[in-house]
Amino acid sequence: MQFREFVDKKERDTRRHLGLMRQVLEKGGFEIIDKIESRSSPYIFVQSPEGNLPFEGVRMYEIGGEVAYRIQKHKDTEPYGRAYAVPIEKMFEDLLGEEQMDDEKRGKEIIEAVVKELKEFFERSAKAERAQPTVDPLGKVNMRSTGTDYANKVLDIKGR
Repeated sequence: MQFREFVDKKERDTRRHLGLMRQVLEKGGFEIIDKIESRSSPYIFVQSPEGNLPFEGVRMYEIGGEVAYRIQKHKDTEPYGRAYAVPIEKMFEDLLGEEQMDDEKRGKEIIEAVVKELKEFFERSAKAERAQPTVDPLGKVNMRSTGTDYANKVLDIKGR
């Protein structure tokens, strides 16, 4: 096999994997923008179902034979931040030990796990965003706290 044939096969495999991932996520209720035919680097953009995030969604792509995703501020910009792997092969290997489960059932379990993982990512991101302090128009920082405010209960040295 020539090097070019090897690269072409890898690109076809990547496009096929991303196409399957697109189908899985669409069935899971996500809105997808398909960039699989992109010449430079094929990917899919998964729109966030949460409306109050500072980013619109995540870019899913294949790197090193694994599917990963990164935050992307807008659908037409480059992703940023940490990449999160979607360990599909590990999920499959974990389910191989369950002998009473056939391949079709294993596949459905993996699909549910992938959709659940992405939904939980968006939910955790929204929760973290809500916990961030906000700044009002006057420049004051408003902190959200569920703890007790002990500042008014502390006495100075003279006991006032």
